[in-house]
Amino acid sequence: MAKKDKYSKPGKGIKKDQPQKRALFAFIELYFRKFWNLIKINLIMFVCFIPLITALTLPMSGGLYIIGLMLIQALLLGPCLCGVSYLMRNYCAGSHAWVWSDFKDVFIDNYKYGFIMGVIDMVVVWLLYVANSYYTKITAGALGDIFSAVIAVFFALFVMMNMYIYPMIVTFDNTLSSHFKNATVFTLANLPRNVLAFIIDAIVSVGVVYLVYAVIPVPFSIIVMVVLLAFFVFSMVGLINMFIIWPVLKPHIVADKEDVEEDTEAVFSDELIIPDKEDE
Repeated sequence: MAKKDKYSKPGKGIKKDQPQKRALFAFIELYFRKFWNLIKINLIMFVCFIPLITALTLPMSGGLYIIGLMLIQALLLGPCLCGVSYLMRNYCAGSHAWVWSDFKDVFIDNYKYGFIMGVIDMVVVWLLYVANSYYTKITAGALGDIFSAVIAVFFALFVMMNMYIYPMIVTFDNTLSSHFKNATVFTLANLPRNVLAFIIDAIVSVGVVYLVYAVIPVPFSIIVMVVLLAFFVFSMVGLINMFIIWPVLKPHIVADKEDVEEDTEAVFSDELIIPDKEDE
């Protein structure tokens, strides 16, 4: 069942009779129309990801130091992605959303499931990393490559599932296990679309990092990388993912809302409704 949207306030949206554009041009128009809002969203994400960025970039040793950063990150990761997913969903749907106030409300209201999902994400990624490190050490040659390939496939599928899980958390009033089941179905049933999103994500995030460090000398490359991470990369990846998966989610959201409206009309109609024996 779709959640009631209690966050958005009235604002300029998209007209229903507005002509449809090709996907690429529609995305480019959406990106530049929401450009300044996306920068604000990226700054929010950058702040929420500071513990993870610090752990990955600063050459500091010590298990307690890393554990402390990861505990802080666990508190922020999932709820932050819930808030961002709500904003990106509204942008792709042509609905209005206030960046900070809506993000804050969604962050708080979905904190439970968001926190649990964020912890699951961190644990799964850590387990896959440990498994890959272990199997590549004990196996050599083609067998080791096979293990690495299998783990890479699991990682890619899990990332694709995440593209659906967080939007579903903020959209549908279901259990987390139901979100996992539905995300699995959506991921496998729309695999070409999801693989495209994953490849673009890799190009925008990992590819940009390598390109910056390969072309721009240190320390200027570090400055450029910080600017890209702080203002552009996270929100661009988020918008790309939502733009690609939105056609998959939209029919289910619309159908669910129509069911709710029909139920509401039945409650307030003048017809006599006789309950079933099981309901008495």
